[in-house]
Amino acid sequence: MVQPLSEAFDETLKAAVKEIDDAKQVELYKKAQTILAQDAAAVYIMDPNLNVALSNKLAGYKQYPLYVQDLSTVYFTE
Repeated sequence: MVQPLSEAFDETLKAAVKEIDDAKQVELYKKAQTILAQDAAAVYIMDPNLNVALSNKLAGYKQYPLYVQDLSTVYFTE
């Protein structure tokens, strides 16, 4: 279940969607963006898939919490 960021953010975003005056709508979106930046500096929109399968003849693999696959440390054991 997604928790709301804040009532102020939700109300500002709803008002921006309903606003028909372009200038007022821009100001409301800017206000919503400011609230978002202050309340939630980092919002992750995905979790990278961290499943890795290697042959038992390989060793030295390091798992990183990113999409990076650094194979410079991998070596054959046999």
